[in-house]
Amino acid sequence: MEALRPIANVVKLSGCDVPEWMLKLKRPRRDELARREVRAPRRHHIATASAFDLKKQRRRKQMIEQAKRAKTGDE
Repeated sequence: MEALRPIANVVKLSGCDVPEWMLKLKRPRRDELARREVRAPRRHHIATASAFDLKKQRRRKQMIEQAKRAKTGDE
């Protein structure tokens, strides 16, 4: 919510109508602004691969590990 007020101000300066409650929101604290500049926002992991592809990769890794174990056991 703290990012809504600056956006509402920009929209108002561009000449559009903005509800008064948006302009009356609290301003973000200075320490909050500084923290946002230093650190990127925390986001949940976004997977770009499908679940099928991830499962296929896991199975392939497991097969390779099993083959390595079997190979070292033969020597």
